Amino acid sequence: MKEQSMTVTRGLQRRIKQHIAARDHSFFAIVQPGFEAAAARELAELGIGPMNETVEGGLEFTGKLEACYRVNLCSRTITRLLMRIATFRAEYFDRFHDRLREIPWELYLRDRAPISFHITAHKSRLYHTGRLAEEAKKAITSRFSEYGMTPSWETVNDEAWQTVHLRLDHDRCQVSLDTSGDELYKRGQKHHVTGAPLRETLAALILTEARVKEYNLVMDPLCGSGTFSLEAAGILSGQLPAPRRHFPFMDWPAFRPAAYNHLKKSLQAKQVVNPEAPFIFASDINDRAMEAARKNISGAGLDGIISLEKRDFFREIHTIPAEKKCLIVLNPPYGERLRNDDVRDFYHRLGKTLREDYGRCGVAVIVPGLEQEKALSLHQDRKILFMNGGIRVALLIRDGL
Repeated sequence: MKEQSMTVTRGLQRRIKQHIAARDHSFFAIVQPGFEAAAARELAELGIGPMNETVEGGLEFTGKLEACYRVNLCSRTITRLLMRIATFRAEYFDRFHDRLREIPWELYLRDRAPISFHITAHKSRLYHTGRLAEEAKKAITSRFSEYGMTPSWETVNDEAWQTVHLRLDHDRCQVSLDTSGDELYKRGQKHHVTGAPLRETLAALILTEARVKEYNLVMDPLCGSGTFSLEAAGILSGQLPAPRRHFPFMDWPAFRPAAYNHLKKSLQAKQVVNPEAPFIFASDINDRAMEAARKNISGAGLDGIISLEKRDFFREIHTIPAEKKCLIVLNPPYGERLRNDDVRDFYHRLGKTLREDYGRCGVAVIVPGLEQEKALSLHQDRKILFMNGGIRVALLIRDGL
């Protein structure tokens, strides 16, 4: 019996190596809608691609598991990375169950892996997500039992570590595994926040869209808790977003720790460790924001890259050396953070300052509407509409000279 078990295990390991570790897979990178091109540029810089397909809110590409390691470790713009494992028609529950059971789950997940489902249904005959989850549980349990394995439906700290995404659209079911776990904007760096903080992935997308790597100075004059500054420092220094994070794919049977650790060490070796002087200048006039930014910058070990000081952007001009090319990034207050009576005056003053005092600088600024955009009266080379905090806003970009 023991010899038979060892034979099954060796056979399973060979199949995992042949069908998972050695083969190309289809991946889907979820991204903030409107910023697909910026995310694709970042992935290309990471050696990922070309993109097989670009849709609103996502990018699809093909690669081996190393591509999965690289995106989760390095990407600052991607929200989550899914690995596609099957697509089939599912018009009836029996067929849905049978096709799910045909998937070689034993190659993707370990024995007793805690599993949950993320299910969506659109214009499909099968739309009851509770019933779909029950059928999926039965199918995976049945498949596992053939190999003496048992899935776990218990949660760990109220979360199931392996999430299977089932997306039904017009009676076609797409099955994916979540490789990332928590959304990738959770860097574990920014522990102190102020009102209406910007998500790290969105800040990185804005910086990427503004082509921050073409500049050698960055100004973040309304820095709040420091999100733009932290992300700019990470991009320009090559710092990994969350090097100590544990990802779900690290618990897959096909995961190769040696390859992952080698990749991480080689990437960390390329980081800019001790720049000669700060090249990111963060400031704010709010004491609470300054304290939060100071703690976040210090906690991330970026004091040598980011200079932080209390400064009124409208009254104290920051001198930019003639030989330097500077990008100014701004997430001004809007919505409930600014009274309606003050909105037009604020954006008028902001535009005047950017035109008259920083005319050579590149600018990336978020504006919440046409009225504010008109008050800003800023030349723009690109404009992207997107949703932020439930509010439709625009990113305006002026390229620097």
